[in-house]
Amino acid sequence: MKSIFLLIVFFYSQLLASSPINLTNESVNIQDFDLEYIPSENELFDLNRLQKQNFIPQTNRISLGKDNTSVWIKFKVYNTTDKEKKVYLHNELGYMANQLDYYELSNSKITNSYRINFQKAQYPQDKVFGSDIRFDISLQAYEVKDIYIYLRMDVMLFTYFTIYDEKNSLERLSKKNGLEHVILGMMIALSLYHFILYLSTKYKAYIFYTLYLVSATIWEAQISGMLSNNFNFYFQPQNELLLLSVVLIPIFLVYFAKTIFNTAKKYKTENVFLNLVIIVQMFALVIAIFHVNTALSLMTDTYILMFTILFFVTFSIMKKGNKLAPIFLIANSIFAIFTLITDLYYMGVLQYTRFVYISATIGILIEAIMLALIISYRIKLYQVNEIEKVQELTKQSEMESMNKLLQARVEKQLKTSREKDKILFQQTKMVSMGEMLQNIAHQWRQPLAEVNASVLVIDNILYEKYNDDASIQKELSSIERLTSYMSKTIDSFREFFDNQKEITHFFIKDSLNNALSILERTFETNGIVVEVNIKDEYMIETYDNELQQVLLVLLNNAKDAFISNKTIHPRVFIDVQAFDDKYRISVCDNAGGIDYAIIDRIFEPYFTTKQKSQGTGLGLYISRMIIEDNMNGQLNVKNTIDGVCFNIILNKKLINE
Repeated sequence: MKSIFLLIVFFYSQLLASSPINLTNESVNIQDFDLEYIPSENELFDLNRLQKQNFIPQTNRISLGKDNTSVWIKFKVYNTTDKEKKVYLHNELGYMANQLDYYELSNSKITNSYRINFQKAQYPQDKVFGSDIRFDISLQAYEVKDIYIYLRMDVMLFTYFTIYDEKNSLERLSKKNGLEHVILGMMIALSLYHFILYLSTKYKAYIFYTLYLVSATIWEAQISGMLSNNFNFYFQPQNELLLLSVVLIPIFLVYFAKTIFNTAKKYKTENVFLNLVIIVQMFALVIAIFHVNTALSLMTDTYILMFTILFFVTFSIMKKGNKLAPIFLIANSIFAIFTLITDLYYMGVLQYTRFVYISATIGILIEAIMLALIISYRIKLYQVNEIEKVQELTKQSEMESMNKLLQARVEKQLKTSREKDKILFQQTKMVSMGEMLQNIAHQWRQPLAEVNASVLVIDNILYEKYNDDASIQKELSSIERLTSYMSKTIDSFREFFDNQKEITHFFIKDSLNNALSILERTFETNGIVVEVNIKDEYMIETYDNELQQVLLVLLNNAKDAFISNKTIHPRVFIDVQAFDDKYRISVCDNAGGIDYAIIDRIFEPYFTTKQKSQGTGLGLYISRMIIEDNMNGQLNVKNTIDGVCFNIILNKKLINE
């Protein structure tokens, strides 16, 4: 009876045992085949012991989840042809293994064996090709070989075996991670773009988004095998810290949500739950610093916690009317679904396919694109709100602004009007003074004429009685000169204040002499020496009286400066030069010059350095108006070594009247 039972068990086990992998004359590209496995912590190869174990049938897309960390795998390879055949066994996820031992048996004898130990950096270089571990299997005609593989993965156990001939093996090695390159390239581009935006705006959501993508990119670059293919990256002790990036992904994603929704201020209850996710991930991060594998084994649970809290928090915020919440909810749900697909593979529920394996990567990319849209939409909403605020403030302040503008205009007009009134008052005073001088000239001229006539009569009488007395003649001549000078002075004043403006041809020298004659006694009293350099033939066509008025203002200002500064040896130098169709009249003094701080203001109306009783501040202002507005010339000033020099530039012939 016992023999029958053993026979039944043997028959049943043979029935469940995987069939050999048959190699034919055709091209070898076997991506699906059956094998057997048995969980085991014993890495020592003991053929007798292994043959007694009950292996479990499985496919080559094996995934045993995180409850198993090591396994023995076996399968048979059968050369059905009459020729020697060489094939290549690929472990396409070999880069994720901590250790892999390979045994090749023919007729229960070991013909080849290799050990791959990435943690100790011990492996034959000709067996490791980036992300793939490859073993060559040579079979004679009709030969059968048994393949035993010991596989250890400390966090979760999964792998994918394929068998190729040489051509297909080389093609496999040359065409790896094409889709992953595209996905991770897009993630890197998004990271750089939003990091630049952060540098230019300092908006925190950009930096959390960037750090979230950087962490995800580092993790996916490891999981997808890109680091192994491009940088020979394997899970050695010095590389394990890079695995911590998977712990950082939820931290930065939650910080992004806190920033974009401003939960600290607007949604305080939801903010507490988001902080809980951060605390849990920080706890996992601390564990990872001491033992990476333990932290990684917790990731499935912490990610489930993160997705659950983010879902309910976002749903709560959406119910409260936040416009960004629906987009975030959809993005996070997509990420969760795609991550769940990959997690189901890690847990042994799903078998390996490339889509299942990189599903989390695809989910991260889709979420990253949608999060970028959220940021853009958030900025747009912010801009719209700011525009509305500005418009509202504009409406509220529009009347105030208009009132202020009107008030400013009224004040400006009033100020201008007052200035014009003052100038008009001064001009009226000038006209009145001219009329007064006309009356004085009329009243004085007859007495002066009678004085001169009396001098002639006295001169004749004295001559008849006392012949020619030299001393008397001298005094009489002096009286005659004085009366003549007084008459000439009256004429000069009268002409100066004449309000009848007529364009006339005159010699500049005559106009200058008339102005000097008015100030002659004042200059003599103050010891002021006047030097004139002018040619007699310089003739000009313009307003004679107005030119005299300007010259008188400049000369009088020089006299006041001499007195104020107590100038020793005061001197006025008047130089007239002709240039083509223009004259330059320079009136210079040695009174010490004008302070550079105020020299640009001396032509402003009512600006004066004199006391109010000595000046109105209108002389130079009116002088510039006369020269520039009435005579189409220029009046400017500059300091010299010991004084100041005013330059009058006039056309020889008045162009615009």
